[in-house]
Amino acid sequence: MVVRIELLVLEDETTEHVVVIPHNLRQTLEVSAPTVQFSVGQSTAVARVEPGCSKGRLSKIHLSRSLFLALHLRESLHLCVWRDKAGGGVRIGPVLGILVGGQSNKSLGVHVEIVRDCLRLASRQGAMAYAFGASDIDWERGSVAGWVYHQGGVARVDCPLPDVVYDKVSSRRVEKNGAVVKMKERLLGYPRLKYYNRSFFNKWEVHRILSGHVKLRRYLPSTGELSAEKMLEYLRQYQSVFVKPAEGSLGVGILRVVRVGSVYGYRLTRFNRPDLRGNTCSSEKILRTVRVLMRQGQYIVQRGIRLARVNGCPFDVRILLQKNGRNQWFVASTVARVAQPGNIISNIADGATTMSPRQAIMSALGLRAGAGRQVKIMSIVAKKVARAIERGMDMEFAEMGVDLAIDIHGKIWILEANSRPGRQTNDLPTKLVAGSVVKLVKFLCSRGLR
Repeated sequence: MVVRIELLVLEDETTEHVVVIPHNLRQTLEVSAPTVQFSVGQSTAVARVEPGCSKGRLSKIHLSRSLFLALHLRESLHLCVWRDKAGGGVRIGPVLGILVGGQSNKSLGVHVEIVRDCLRLASRQGAMAYAFGASDIDWERGSVAGWVYHQGGVARVDCPLPDVVYDKVSSRRVEKNGAVVKMKERLLGYPRLKYYNRSFFNKWEVHRILSGHVKLRRYLPSTGELSAEKMLEYLRQYQSVFVKPAEGSLGVGILRVVRVGSVYGYRLTRFNRPDLRGNTCSSEKILRTVRVLMRQGQYIVQRGIRLARVNGCPFDVRILLQKNGRNQWFVASTVARVAQPGNIISNIADGATTMSPRQAIMSALGLRAGAGRQVKIMSIVAKKVARAIERGMDMEFAEMGVDLAIDIHGKIWILEANSRPGRQTNDLPTKLVAGSVVKLVKFLCSRGLR
């Protein structure tokens, strides 16, 4: 049984680890021995138990200052307490750590709004939550200099290593940093620590995983790992071809080639620069561009799809999936993203607008009776994608974004999946965004109550 409590300092000047627990709470926690082991996150300490009385609606546990320090706690926290059936003793928490980068003082600003919301919502759930970076961990002390929610902002305090880690690192470069990699390895060495959304996705790895599932294979456009030979094969076979970075994001570095007769029209999206465009009759010129891209990293080549359009602009559908208390995927939100006129990508960061998927499908294809059914099928496919990726990567995720599209014939296609989905919704109600954050935090906190 989980009970909400308030942690207070025992005023007696003692250097011992002492805890005062009200009689009724001792019974609930099955504490009858003169000492008990307390665990908070990955910190543990054995304390002498003294009886106390209960006043007010909220149970209070008094800890000696030495016990507060040993468990890396601070006074007046409202947390949960429960009997640890697996490890014995009593657990206090849960403790949720949100990883924001290598150095939190540099990375926190990127996420400050959503992190602040997560920390505030976690405290309402009776959890201790903080944001941290790899450099904030003191491995010898088993503690973290974490950023906690405080008076509408964030403040830095001493915290225990977490029960649950939610990875919000926003940069692949930071994720591959040696200090961050080593930190993850050490955290994953704690047998009771749960780690969610550990890694960005690689498009080629995701494609190989999904293509191994018969029920998903038919939704996948023909895709290969980029090489000059593979590019020529696709140019001969398909009128439209896309080349994408396997570890790209925000629609940057995508090359589209459209063949009309003997002429190839090409367009390359670039970061903070105008797209590179042109026409050529030479496939060798296309291959020169491809070879330049290949020197920058791994790429995939993919058959182009004639996407359905709203007012002449292509759109896709982003489905945000999250986990419920039973660790099962459910659809948290579904948004159609309509590209800006002339754009080849429908990314919010690149100016795309949003609308209801049902409205987008009806506008594009006139499927009044079938639009709702198409959205339902997309939701089913998205959940199958999430389950397949979790199994294939042998990692756990608390949420995932799956992008799907519909072509001019009404066929559904899987475009990609995102392990760190953004929450930009343009003109959709903000309560939809807030609701997804509430559900995310509720799930993460529930994973620590074990």
